[in-house]
Amino acid sequence: MQRYIRMISRWHRLEMQMLRPATAKSPQECMRIEAELLRAAQPASGVVVALGEEGRLFSTHELAQWFLRQQSMREMVFLMGSAHGMAASVKRESSLLLSLSPLTLPYGLCRLVLVEQIYRIATVAEKHPYHK
Repeated sequence: MQRYIRMISRWHRLEMQMLRPATAKSPQECMRIEAELLRAAQPASGVVVALGEEGRLFSTHELAQWFLRQQSMREMVFLMGSAHGMAASVKRESSLLLSLSPLTLPYGLCRLVLVEQIYRIATVAEKHPYHK
């Protein structure tokens, strides 16, 4: 994954920030606490993309076109919930609810797929031959 992050940095700054999952007595309370943490980590302006299995599926080219249409592409944040999921309010407040796959993916694999797709989007935008 670090290799992709270094390659993306040719065109865009990419920073990965991981928040600690909340520990509470109920999953609902964990999601409420995590929703507050996710909101606090978001920039004042920019595009917020929440990841969820019920989100919209794109091909790589469709996703690249969506990204290119965003006016505030300089600041884009991707949110991923914990094992309890993500609060519905966070999903509703996002600019896009994105599904990387209809399959349930472990967090490490989900992060890798996301970073690789960001790299592909950057190469499509820069007309680099990586993504054919």
